[in-house]
Amino acid sequence: MIDNGGWFGGMAAGLVVGQKRSNAFAVQAMAEHGIRHISSAVVATLPDHTGSVLVALHNMDGVDVYAHERGKIVVVIEGATTGVMGDALSKRSLMDGVVSPRR
Repeated sequence: MIDNGGWFGGMAAGLVVGQKRSNAFAVQAMAEHGIRHISSAVVATLPDHTGSVLVALHNMDGVDVYAHERGKIVVVIEGATTGVMGDALSKRSLMDGVVSPRR
């Protein structure tokens, strides 16, 4: 079976459906077509650290602060890969004053 379009607007035209491709292939194809990953998160902070966390988040590449209220900050994270987004989530979890759930 041949994929002649679909969700990626034809970028996969001519590929055999079900044929495995490397992650590098997918990342390259997505980058060529301007496709980006996007996610959101709520960052909970200790009350006396909210200001410094807001500044740190504002200075992170690919992170936009959407809103904040009473120690909770809503962020939108955008990246070329899920790995880039994961790195941003990890960095924010390690910031002083960020309340992270314990596992």
